This record gives sequence, C-alpha cells and structure tokens, in this order.
Amino acid sequence: MRAPKISAIILLVGCAGSNFKHPNEIDPASYVCQETFAKPLPSEELSKEENIKSFSVAIAFRTATSELLPESKPTLDSIAKYLKKNGKPYYVAVHTDMIGPLERLKELSREREIIIVKVLESAGVDSNTLFPVGVGFRCFLGNANNNLDQRKNRRIEFIEK
Repeated sequence: MRAPKISAIILLVGCAGSNFKHPNEIDPASYVCQETFAKPLPSEELSKEENIKSFSVAIAFRTATSELLPESKPTLDSIAKYLKKNGKPYYVAVHTDMIGPLERLKELSREREIIIVKVLESAGVDSNTLFPVGVGFRCFLGNANNNLDQRKNRRIEFIEK
C-alpha cells in the first residue's frame, strides 16, 4: 500500500479548519513541560530503536503556516512506522518560537498539531495512541532573543504518555 501524498492530506485538513478537535487532544494549559529537551532523533534512527520514551524531530512547514513541506514526508513516514510498531500512546507536543503575536503562535501550534496527527492517522497509526497538544511558545528553551534558541524551539516532541 502506498503512503498518501502530503499535499492531499493538507487539503483534507485545510477543509476541517481550526474547528477540528481530535478526541484525545490535550488542553495546553494542562500539559506539563518536560524538564529536559526530548532527544533529537534523525528519522532514520527510529527504525533502529525499540523503546523510545521521548524524541523530537524536525518537520518542515512553510514559514508561519501549517503547510507541510515535501521534505517532511520521509520523517513522517518513519514516525508512523515506529508508532505503529511500538503501539504505545504518545503526546504529540508542537512547539513554536516566539516570533510574532503570541495568540497567533498558539493557533499555529494547534494547526500544525492537527496536520501532523492527521498525516500519522492516515498512515495507519491508531488514533487512540496520539494525544496532540499545541504547546506554542509555552515551553520555551533558552533565550528568546537568541536566533539559535528560536530555531531549537521550533520542534515537535513525541513523549510517551
């Protein structure tokens, strides 16, 4: 079975708009920020690992939008394969930098959370194992005035529930 094309999924989710609510969606206010940064993990390493408690990945979006870029597909495919094999529940924590209006960053985080979860579910990941939370800028790491820290905070973390 061939994996769905990302562009088709974006259109599907785009129709749902920000009113879409995943049944397992977590209120960002109740999400406890992790004390440590989840281990950055290249997508090709996921297939070699067996029991990862938490990991972060780089998923590329068009700037200030929830539009996935094509280079994200291999990473999302690897994540889906790992989550299907693993079968454990994970929080999908979508973080942003602090560039822009803070209310918009919360919305952007939630829009990206919806896209990622829809892509993973369409790839066969059980929806009962995904607990999305659009964290936004709330769990910021480092200095907000530092470009490197801004980049580090544009992250997607998968944390075993």
